[in-house]
Amino acid sequence: MLKAGKISVVCSLMIASLFASHMTGEGLAGEKHRSLPEDFGIAQNDSATVSSSACVGSQEATSKTAVEVNRSHLMSAKEKLGHYIGATYGPTAIGFSIIGAGLSQAIDSVPEWGQGMEGYAKRFGSRYANKIVQNSIEALVGIILDEDPRYVSSNRQGLWRRSWNATRQLFLTNKDSGGKRSAYSKIIAIGGALYISRRWHPESERRLNNYLSAGAVCLGMEAAKNLFAEFWPDLRHRLLR
Repeated sequence: MLKAGKISVVCSLMIASLFASHMTGEGLAGEKHRSLPEDFGIAQNDSATVSSSACVGSQEATSKTAVEVNRSHLMSAKEKLGHYIGATYGPTAIGFSIIGAGLSQAIDSVPEWGQGMEGYAKRFGSRYANKIVQNSIEALVGIILDEDPRYVSSNRQGLWRRSWNATRQLFLTNKDSGGKRSAYSKIIAIGGALYISRRWHPESERRLNNYLSAGAVCLGMEAAKNLFAEFWPDLRHRLLR
């Protein structure tokens, strides 16, 4: 049985997911598009990236594996909810949605939505709502299955090794009880969000090839997010020196 804390968090995530789906469906299906709030007012949770940079520290300081560093603190259901809020409503999530909507606009994805600011607003609203639904499902399933949602930075040096660490975390996750397993929460979330988001797309965007191409794009964006989490601390350190 789920504990009371888990139950309250699960209910909150379900409400957030349903709200995002309902509001976007209304906005894109109706005659007028509702814009999302301009200021979400929630900062990115700095605890999302765990372990120190691979480029600093002595050999002894980096002797721990990424899993051992990650096991130093088990997240409670409340902390997982805080991680979800930071990852969903923080500047990184909004920034990736802005970039993704711009790319969709450039290739005229979903032509029925048109161009100009109205077309961009629809693409941004759709992409960001998809992210809310995806993160809500991932957090919900992750809490139920006791998965650790944090990204774990590599403690190895080298571009390819660290890039591989970022890529494999698309499909593997850490368990609260220790060890790794397939990232069921992420896989279910990507598939579920793709299906739900197509409900507010035009009928022409609900073919099998549309689901497959959208899934590939989603995986690409997730990989880019992991690479950003892996290398940005080093880049920021060098830029601020």
